[in-house]
Amino acid sequence: MVGNIDIKKMVAFEKIQDLLVKNKSFVLEAGAGSGKTFTLIQTIAHLIAEKGKVLSYNNKKIVCITYTNVARNEIVERLEYNPLLEISTIHEFLWGTVKNFQSQLFDEICLLNEERAVTKPDKYLPDLKNRVKFLQVTYADIGYRDFEKGRLHHDDVIEIAANLIEKYPLLTKIVVDKYPYIFIDEYQDTSPRVVDALLNSMLFIDNPKICFGFFGDSFQKIYDGGVGTMASYIDENKLFLVEKSENYRSSAAIVKFLNKFRTSLQQVLPSERNRISGSVSFINCDNYPPIVKGQNKTDYEKSLQPYKDANYDKIISSLESQGWNFGKNSEDKILIIANSRVAERSGFGKLYKIASSKYGEGATEQIIKREHVLIKFFTGSVDRQSGVERGDGLEHLIEYYTSGDYNGIVSFLNSNGSEIISGPKANRYFKLVKHEDKQRIFDTIDKLQSLRLGSNIGSVLDYLIENNLLALAEPFARYLEKIAVLPADIPDPDERIRHEDNIKFYTSVRELPYNEIIELFKFVKNETVFSTKHGTKGDQFRNVLVIIDDTSWKSMYNFQNFIGGSESIEERFLRTRNLFYVCSSRAKENLVILSLSEMGEHALTNVQSWLGKSNIFSISHFR
Repeated sequence: MVGNIDIKKMVAFEKIQDLLVKNKSFVLEAGAGSGKTFTLIQTIAHLIAEKGKVLSYNNKKIVCITYTNVARNEIVERLEYNPLLEISTIHEFLWGTVKNFQSQLFDEICLLNEERAVTKPDKYLPDLKNRVKFLQVTYADIGYRDFEKGRLHHDDVIEIAANLIEKYPLLTKIVVDKYPYIFIDEYQDTSPRVVDALLNSMLFIDNPKICFGFFGDSFQKIYDGGVGTMASYIDENKLFLVEKSENYRSSAAIVKFLNKFRTSLQQVLPSERNRISGSVSFINCDNYPPIVKGQNKTDYEKSLQPYKDANYDKIISSLESQGWNFGKNSEDKILIIANSRVAERSGFGKLYKIASSKYGEGATEQIIKREHVLIKFFTGSVDRQSGVERGDGLEHLIEYYTSGDYNGIVSFLNSNGSEIISGPKANRYFKLVKHEDKQRIFDTIDKLQSLRLGSNIGSVLDYLIENNLLALAEPFARYLEKIAVLPADIPDPDERIRHEDNIKFYTSVRELPYNEIIELFKFVKNETVFSTKHGTKGDQFRNVLVIIDDTSWKSMYNFQNFIGGSESIEERFLRTRNLFYVCSSRAKENLVILSLSEMGEHALTNVQSWLGKSNIFSISHFR
């Protein structure tokens, strides 16, 4: 017995053990709550126990590629930092594989640049191969693309590494000799370009020295760039399918519900979970006024927002009266499908709306994932390779200040601060010399506090720059330099339009209240009851309220069509189904699904077949 899990009942793990003895590669298809990460850890621990001495003697290692902080941290803690195991992100692994092939990397950069001549002519660099010579091709997760200086963006690493793996057998031999076992967690989110390169160049060429293990769930693919399913790769001789059907997370009612629309993998409840019955409820908002004759659909949908807000408030009040807790760091969670609604409810809706107008669906990456340099400057970001929060944004300094952590302030300024003491010897880094310096720092931050709470983003930014409180990272400094260029000084008309668009975004963000940044920081630090569709992945909560609304992201999701079985666009069907599955499967005890857009009769009939009539409610049921 390990924890609450009886190893003897882990049929999937026994199959994996058998495959490892035969050095056969496999795909573990594991539903939500099945203990996939536990099985991954067991697999690695088993290999270390059985093959550790041989691996160590031959200077070989097991590599585990993972995408979520939850899984990464659990693997590291359970395996006690074993030196035979390397844990990395896919970017870290691929870059480590190709970074020493410098001449080939340069050739690939030139090839990508030539492709730009057709796909992105505004980004094309004429005669790059003959004109530019640099010492080394580099990649940093926080970095930016600059082909003229040999700097790669994280998207470039995927494409270039896959190309090199396919082109150079020597490179694959080096990888196989170093890593005889490669395990990929959350396989469904791995780029199909990478899966093709790894399998076709290393496994499907009758290579007995390599063993792959893909751990994941095709129903939990919610990133568009992922491979999704591995069904087309399954090979009766080289890559075997192993299914894991237990659900150790959710109550009986939730497992039964999930099985209704995931018929390909029917989950079962381990005996120790049978005592938790739980509940699943579906609430249909059918109290909206009819569309007015002559009113267009967009205006009509906007007119319904006050009704939707009132319906939302009714359900929150009802759930709270039943013991749900929507306070800070609560066990219960509200999962809102549309990120724009999450932003509105969390207090940074205006910021997200401005980003959406410029970046469209990419607003999530720019704002919530904090990839835009302007946002990073205030909130910091997450290291793509380690998954660790970077404490380099202004709000981290404010955290130290408000908690009275003087050592934290000094450490932060030593790492991220600019010299605020004027004089000929001033440099970009803060140096504490005497007591007056300490007082000057606190006076500067005191004034900053007043600005944060009562002014706009632009005023805070100007104050930081004027007082040299934070160093400007190179990407941000370059961004500000570009913004300062007058549109009239740009001769190319298309480039001028793009530049004007960038200026509009920057100016609009500057005019927003700084409180939008404060609320965004609270959200990314998980200090609110809300979560995005991507942010919740890998997590679990006591009770979950899932909010769906078909007036949001219409081209991406349609829940009425999915539930009613009438979706004709396969990509939208899969995207909607997977998102619905991921959100619904986060709950341990009780799940409530609130449809803010009214469901039609056919969809409600299907919901009734899933849940039973007694678990479906009209919004009018709540007062």
